Amino acid sequence: MPTDNPYQNALDVQDACNLSGVVLQFAIDMQTIWDNEPGLSTEDRNTHPVVMMYVDKLASLTHRDLVGATGYHYAKRMCEQQARVWVAPEKEMPSTNRQKNLAVAKAGEGEIVFECPEETCHQVETVTAAWMAEHGTPVCPDCDSDMVYEP
Repeated sequence: MPTDNPYQNALDVQDACNLSGVVLQFAIDMQTIWDNEPGLSTEDRNTHPVVMMYVDKLASLTHRDLVGATGYHYAKRMCEQQARVWVAPEKEMPSTNRQKNLAVAKAGEGEIVFECPEETCHQVETVTAAWMAEHGTPVCPDCDSDMVYEP
């Protein structure tokens, strides 16, 4: 479970297997470094020990050491092709909802009320911050959508 210490998180993440979870925590830890270590240059941040640990883990999870230049060029070509035709979803992406919900849980509010984001579904669920820390974002029992917190 992540802590408020980016250095410890960088060590703990080395056992992770969920790329998106690693990326989300990396972003949180980078913001923590930005906020708590003022005066670092861009180069200092780019070569920060926490950054190096996360980047190494991301390389490991993507098998970058096995992919090599050929795999990079293939991935680049595919991204260039998809970038031209990609249409972003009109509704908010669930990962963004999860970030908001996690922020609410970390704020330590007593009970948090979640609603299903689907227009045809009207499910509401109330959970505690402790429940959410253990189980994550509630999922709608009717339609399997990630529920969202609406203040």
